[in-house]
Order: sequence, then C-alpha cells, then structure tokens
Amino acid sequence: MKISRREMLQYSGVLAAPYFGTFQNINGFLLEDVKEEPKDIMKRAVEVATGRGASYADARLTLNHGMVVRASNPPSREAAMCFGVRVLVDGYWGFASSPVWTAVEAERLAISALEQAASNAGGGERIVDMAPLDNPESGEWDMPVVYDPFLIPTEEISDYLYGIREFCSSLKWMKGEMVCTFMTMDKHFHSSTGQYTRQKLYATGGGFNGSVANTVIKRHAAVNIGDKITPAGLGFEYFRNRPIRQYIEEAHEDALRDLELPINPVDIGRWNILIGSWGMSGLVSETLGEATQLDRSLGFEANSGGTSYINEPLDMLGTLKIGNELLKVSSDRSEAGSVGKVLWDDEGVAPRKMSLVEKGILKNMHTSRELCSYIQPYYSRNGLKLEPSGSVGAQSAINVPLIYSSDLTLHPGEESSKSLNDLRQDMKSGIEFKTAGVQMDFQKITGYIRGHTYKIENGKRTAILADTGLIFRTQELWNNLIALGGNDSVSKYGITTRKGEPSQTFRHQVSTPPSLFKELSIIDITRKA
Repeated sequence: MKISRREMLQYSGVLAAPYFGTFQNINGFLLEDVKEEPKDIMKRAVEVATGRGASYADARLTLNHGMVVRASNPPSREAAMCFGVRVLVDGYWGFASSPVWTAVEAERLAISALEQAASNAGGGERIVDMAPLDNPESGEWDMPVVYDPFLIPTEEISDYLYGIREFCSSLKWMKGEMVCTFMTMDKHFHSSTGQYTRQKLYATGGGFNGSVANTVIKRHAAVNIGDKITPAGLGFEYFRNRPIRQYIEEAHEDALRDLELPINPVDIGRWNILIGSWGMSGLVSETLGEATQLDRSLGFEANSGGTSYINEPLDMLGTLKIGNELLKVSSDRSEAGSVGKVLWDDEGVAPRKMSLVEKGILKNMHTSRELCSYIQPYYSRNGLKLEPSGSVGAQSAINVPLIYSSDLTLHPGEESSKSLNDLRQDMKSGIEFKTAGVQMDFQKITGYIRGHTYKIENGKRTAILADTGLIFRTQELWNNLIALGGNDSVSKYGITTRKGEPSQTFRHQVSTPPSLFKELSIIDITRKA
C-alpha cells in the first residue's frame, strides 16, 4: 500500500501527540482514565436525581479542545473535561458540576444538585411549567469538516502561516501576520425524558495584524481582513480552501488608498450614516439578538449580562415598534458552516426557525423550555404552538445552561444587486463606518459606535475622519433606517458574545447587508464637556 507524505505526517503527528492523551484536565483527570460509557455515566446521574424526588433532571458531558497556531512559537493548546447535572425539585433548580467522568461522580453531583435545589426552595412556592417536547429525538451528529485541525500536524498549519507572512512582505510597504484559532467540543446530553444526544462541534477562526507604512509622509494605515476570518463551523479548510491572499491583497489596496486621503477632524452633529456589513453584524447582535433573550427581558440576568428594553415581553410581543417597515430579522441554527449550527441545544431541543422582527414589530423571543410559559398567552392569542426556540447553551458542561441568541439574519432590501458602493453613491453628504465596534448599556437602550470612518461627499470617500463616534438609542436607530443593501451584498460573520456569572462565551452567526441611516448623532470622542 502506498502512503503519501501528507498521510505519513498526519498519522505520525497523531501518534506523536495523541488527540486526548497529551491534554491534562483541571485536576489531572484524563480521558484515558474514563472506563465507563458517557451515556451510562449520565444515566446514573439522572436516575439518582429522579429517584430522590426531582421532577426533571438532565446531565451533560463535554470535552473541549482549543488550539492557537502562529507562524512562529509553538502552538498553544488547552483542554477541559466537564460534567454537569441539573435538577428541578418543587419548582426550584439545582446544579452541580466537576471535571470527573465516573458513575461515582455522577451520584455525587446528582445529590449535590438536589441539595442546592432544596436550599433554593426557601424562597417559597414556585411552579415551573416546562414546555413539552413532542417525541424528543435521540441521535448523534458530527459537524462536517474537510480537514480536522486537531488531526493535521501543526507544522503544516505553521507552514501555511509562514507563507501568509511572506506574501504580506511582498506587498508594497506592508507587514502582516495571521494566527489560526481552533476549538472543538464533544457534547453529550441525557435527560429524564429518556433523550440522549451526542454532537461534535467545531469553531475555527483567526486574527490578522497588518499595516502599510509610507515613511516619506510618515503615515501608516491598517490592513484589516478581520471580517473574512470570524469564527465558522468548519475545519482548516476555512483557510486552505478560501482566497485568503486575495482578501489580503484587496485590503492592502484599500489601505494604500487610505494613505492618499487627508485626515480631518469630525464635525459633530446629525449626519446620514452608512455602515458596512461587518459593522451591521455587531449592531444586529447587540440591539436585537441579545435584547430578545427572554431571561434578560424578565430581569433574570440583571446582575450579570444585563436586561432589555423589552421589559414587558407579554405586552410588547406583537405590538412593540422597534424600527420602521424596512426592519426584518429572523433567527435559525440550521445553516451549514455556521459556528452556531447544532441539531439540539443544551436542553435537547431541536432549534427552529422563527421571525423575531417583522416590518419593525417585535414578533418573537429567544426562549428556554421553562421560560416559554411566561409568554404562552401570546402564543395562544395568535394560534401559535408553544415551543422553545432551541437557543439554550453553555460554554461547557461545568457551566449552567443559559439562553443565547440563535443565528440571526437582517433581511436585505428588495434590489438584490444593490451594493455597498451603490448605497455610498446615493449619499450627497454623510459619514461611512467601514468598521463599527458596538458598546451598549445594560438595557440595550442606548449605544455607542466607534470605528474606521470616512467623510462621504457626492458618493465618494473624500477624507478619513479622526476620533469619530456615533451615539444612538436603539429604536431611533432602527426607525431611521432608510436603505439596505441587496441579497448579493449580504455577508456572514461569526460573533462572540458573553453572558452569565461567571461569564460564559457563546458564538453565533449574523448575516447582514450594508445599511444606510438618516440623521444619527456623531460626536468627537476626544472633545471634553
């Protein structure tokens, strides 16, 4: 049998650095120490919990791996095995977790979770009406990847990154360096409904630090391809099979054009604002995705992640005007290649596609099995089936599950070919945000944007604006939306969000077109009152 050099490197790399055996867990417990099947371990936890009075119980086992690879320096790796048990007793939750996978530990965690639930019950009578799961589906699923980054020799990935660095140095006045980040999670779930699921998920992304410097005029400009390497549910093919060098070359050309533009101070006041797709993804995630998480809306996250301007969800669903008729947002977790794709969430719920906002009106919320009951009257009034959104998740089994945003889509305008350049040409005078970092208050009511900005005159970029910020109120922002790019202008980005105490990280995809707004408030961020 013939074997290629690639295969030889791959298999020798696996033998030299076993996928699991080299990673030490928090307390030195290794996967190779596990002698029992994950399903049996979780089943034992659920049996102990229900046998001692829990009306519902679930158990999760996760094995997380992370790796960061650079052109220089050895790759950094981390791994964690986690086990979490959640129980419901007399309307109160209990949760316990650890990094040990054994049946003995399963019993201990179940008893500990029961004790916590009993302690919580001191708050008085509480009723939890969990939304039913019709025929809960069991199964196994691996997110499909072409090149599993944890089975490829890291030298091969480093060689790729060396090539990127050399390519950057071949471009005029440019230096650049890229880093690849890889994460995978093996996730097992079992509950007292009898459901068992196993999923293997991937999150691949990167970072890029590049710039061009003109030593004659003593100016430099950033070369940014961050929008091209946001997290995705793919393997190493995310880099190898995409035109990364072309992206760098295009960004390099943009940076050279920036060097030809003057840098002017910003004039504060009301301006028409154009925001590119990448900046729009953050806006949609912050103002609409997070605001429609029902636990935030009900105040359950007030001391950690924050609350929401949707502060009376039962009254506001179907009536709250968030924006004008151009605003339409839906959520889903089914798209191949999305970093947010799963077949089941962390409650065993199969995610469903739903409309969050239609013609500017709030239509739905991200929910859990428990919190669905809070908005059941809205579902009943509108003849809708009561079902959770399938957007419950956790960073690992050691963390308690929380409601997160599903993958979001800001639906484009009707003219499918309308591009960012077309929207720019529609502007006689205004400001364009090429990038837009978004910060919000805890209620998602007011926000602040800062990014790389241009003065637009008669449809062209005429200057770079220094120290530019945009302040907004969410509903004013979306009511001032005047145009959206078409379907051909929509781009997809992996967004990382944080929530909970202790803080957890969650990733989802946001698909957005560039968008044009009228008369938003621009400030000079260096100006003092």
